[in-house]
Amino acid sequence: MKKYVIVGANQSSIYSDGFTALPGAKATALAWKIFLDKQGFEEVAFLTDEDATRTKVLCGLTNLFSDLKSNDFALFIYMGHGRQIENKNNSPLFPDDEGDGKDEELICKGDPILDDEIRLLLNLNKKKAPVFIIIDACDNGLIEGESLSANKFVNDNEVAFSSTAKTDKAYMESFDEEKQQKKQEAVYSTFLLDVVKANLGKNYNEIFDLAREKIEKDGYPQNPQMAFTNGTILKNPIFSSPLKMDLSFSRKDIELLLADPNKGIGGLMSETQAERIVKFIRKDIFKINKRI
Repeated sequence: MKKYVIVGANQSSIYSDGFTALPGAKATALAWKIFLDKQGFEEVAFLTDEDATRTKVLCGLTNLFSDLKSNDFALFIYMGHGRQIENKNNSPLFPDDEGDGKDEELICKGDPILDDEIRLLLNLNKKKAPVFIIIDACDNGLIEGESLSANKFVNDNEVAFSSTAKTDKAYMESFDEEKQQKKQEAVYSTFLLDVVKANLGKNYNEIFDLAREKIEKDGYPQNPQMAFTNGTILKNPIFSSPLKMDLSFSRKDIELLLADPNKGIGGLMSETQAERIVKFIRKDIFKINKRI
């Protein structure tokens, strides 16, 4: 079974601290929902308007990750406001948690959701089913310096795309040159959806590159990022499950990709880093669940 949680955090009434409304987040969330429903995905949660709350998002992710079987597939898409804050997590379970001393937040109704909380909830995926995460929000990139922050989304079979680097703006409105009018849409998520529709047989690395090329060609000053936990999932066709284990990157593949900084970004650096990531114990997951 393929399942999704989609969040389009659009209304200004759900935000504090003066964040503006993002009607494009809801419009693009609905576009993804329509597409995924046609692809046979099961909806676990679709959250927009007043439903885009911290509690409902975390409940949706808990249900999504905790009920996965090995042949299932999980997709989490978030479109909305994001920001960086000073690293709040001093737990010994997070050594060298944030190389830049910053945490990333997804802004929802109620308290925001930290990247650390998503990371812990991923440990509910006990059967190691493939997980694909798309984050379209400001200041939520996955790259720290020259190395990839694989520890943002870590278990065994995850891949994550972010629309921005850590200090980028995520555009939530585009301009239709043909009609000479503005369009309400989350730009990166819309471009990514267009690429996916036209290239369902391609792997994650190819999809990432095509979407990145499209956003650069259209002149948006965003720097999409990619993180993953192993080369196997990255080499598999998008949305595929179970994973084909004979499709991992060869050393030659890695050398070729690393030689071109615009191909697959620095994601391939994550494999050695991922080996050093701490495996989080269940009691910390319980702490997150108690806060929901």
